[in-house]
Order: sequence, then C-alpha cells, then structure tokens
Amino acid sequence: MPITPKLPLNLDVSELYESTEDIKEVTKFHIKNIVLTNPGEKISDPKFGVGVRSYLFENFTEGTTQNLNSRIRRQIGRYASHVEILSIELNPYIDENTMSIKLSYYIPIINKSDILSFSISNSTAIY
Repeated sequence: MPITPKLPLNLDVSELYESTEDIKEVTKFHIKNIVLTNPGEKISDPKFGVGVRSYLFENFTEGTTQNLNSRIRRQIGRYASHVEILSIELNPYIDENTMSIKLSYYIPIINKSDILSFSISNSTAIY
C-alpha cells in the first residue's frame, strides 16, 4: 500500500513526518501533485505534470479551457490510472491571474468518490 506524507506536515515521534496509508488521502495528494507540477520539474520523468500555473497568463478562451481539461485528463490517466475522472471545473479569474479548479473523481478499488478543490494564483500560495 502506498505511503504518503500527511498534509499539513507534522513531526511524528517514530517517523520524520506523519504519513498516511489511506487510499483516498493518498490519491488526493497524488492528483494535486500531478496538476501542480510543471513538466520537466520531476527530473526522473520530464513528461510528468500538467503545469497549471503556466495557464494563468494565457488568454482564456474556450480552446484554452479545453486544452487544460484535456491535459489534466491525460496526465491523471497516465500517472493515476486507478482513478476515473468524473468532472473537471475550471474557473479562470483573468483580472486577478487566478484560477479555481474542482476535480471530481472516483476510485474503483475502494468504491468511493472524492472532490479536490483549490485555487491557484501567480503567488506561491495554493488554497
């Protein structure tokens, strides 16, 4: 079973950081990493990642939204193949260079659905 650091990071007595083996938590962690990582950022696999931050400075059109939606689906299909994407909502706020992302997905091996929602801006903080 995969082990992932539990977020937010907290020190644990027996380990350096607390970790989780909960498939739902691990899956959410991995999906968020896939979406936020820039291609080329992961040295061992330069094709890994959506690079969603680079879209903040695009002129958002229907084509841009479709391209990002398609890229998210391809990357999750490749790197988190145990997940079925149910829906992706992308809401760009052009004047603020901010975007909210809401991914609804299903994990067949545990027969559960989940939602990952966050906003990203040109700052380093992710909400």
